[in-house]
Amino acid sequence: EWALGLAFDAPNHGVIGAADLANCVPSAWETLGFGFSPSLQQINFHSNCVAIWLALSENAEVPDVVYQDIAQSWLIWRKSEQSHFRSCSMEEASAIEALCAGKSFAAVCAEQAEMSNPNQIAGWLQGWLAEAMVASLDYV
Repeated sequence: EWALGLAFDAPNHGVIGAADLANCVPSAWETLGFGFSPSLQQINFHSNCVAIWLALSENAEVPDVVYQDIAQSWLIWRKSEQSHFRSCSMEEASAIEALCAGKSFAAVCAEQAEMSNPNQIAGWLQGWLAEAMVASLDYV
């Protein structure tokens, strides 16, 4: 809940859409990186605390606490005037962390190709754009 509040209170930012990427010349993709929304946070939980929180907020039956050896990664961000959250794979979280650290999209694609399905990152990018997570095009 605290993270949702932080996302809501984050500074306003521009939003990059698919049309903005369409204007990039092909040679620019080698050094193209992305700046994410200042509201974007990534949190890992080893329990089903999100399911518990949702049940409590909806006055539904609260599930028992379940702990997991492998953490579930969650993304929290603000789109327009509303905070959002969703789970994501550790691979997607890793790609976002690498881009936030200043790596180019091409470099992250190469890393992801070694770790998982290389076509996945195109879907992630499409989602990031649709979910208003990308705030700027950065050349590295």
